[in-house]
Amino acid sequence: MLQNNNKKFKAVSVYISSCFKQMKPLLSNALFLLQVIKWFPQCRDS
Repeated sequence: MLQNNNKKFKAVSVYISSCFKQMKPLLSNALFLLQVIKWFPQCRDS
């Protein structure tokens, strides 16, 4: 029982990590866009 749960957990964690690897570029792009959006008003004002 415990062994089976462990296998499931490993499969899920592998799946999640592969998802994160695919998401990473999207996340960094989103963060970059947020920085630009934050910076843009300052740039426009000056």
